[in-house]
Amino acid sequence: MTFMMAVTFTALGMTIVKLSKAFVATGLSLGNTLQLVFAVLLLILGVIVAVQGVKKLMEKA
Repeated sequence: MTFMMAVTFTALGMTIVKLSKAFVATGLSLGNTLQLVFAVLLLILGVIVAVQGVKKLMEKA
């Protein structure tokens, strides 16, 4: 579970860096911007699912 959380937060950080670079480099190109926004949303969803999994794991213990 810890490994999954570490991978998720690493991917989230990398996506945020890519998103900021894409805004500067492409001048807010619509295709790239939408793709990066959806990537960030998917990572946030992954974090939410991981947190809920940890909560359920703690309830059983």
